[in-house]
Amino acid sequence: MKTRTFDEPSAGGRATAAARVWLVADAADLGVATLGAETSIGTAMDLTLASGRGHVVVVDERGALLDVVPLVVLSTALLAGLLTRFQPLAAAVVPDAPGVAADAELAEAVEVMLAADLDAVGVVDPRGRAVGLLTWADVGRFATAPEHLGS
Repeated sequence: MKTRTFDEPSAGGRATAAARVWLVADAADLGVATLGAETSIGTAMDLTLASGRGHVVVVDERGALLDVVPLVVLSTALLAGLLTRFQPLAAAVVPDAPGVAADAELAEAVEVMLAADLDAVGVVDPRGRAVGLLTWADVGRFATAPEHLGS
């Protein structure tokens, strides 16, 4: 956790107070598995469902984040006949999908998710490798945890 210092007006003039600045790493699931773009959609869906997650984190051969694909998107595309279970995940990847750094401020990640109308975003290390996933559920669980209320 980072701490930012700022001047806060008080009855006796200006006082310095410390405010907590929460980082993406504080709220994100950093233990999420990643799958290569060559993995079949069917395998990716099976593995992701078995893990209890709702998103597939897709990476390239170096582990760099390519996209976070919601299972609902894959399921809808399969039912509509737009994709098959045998196609690679690459067929469902959106180019230039945003990611957020694990050490970025959580508020910045929320802004990225809102601006791009995403329900999840990949979390990356300084080299751009996928290290986790941040969802709205993660943000909500983190923000409403008793130890974070009023921070």
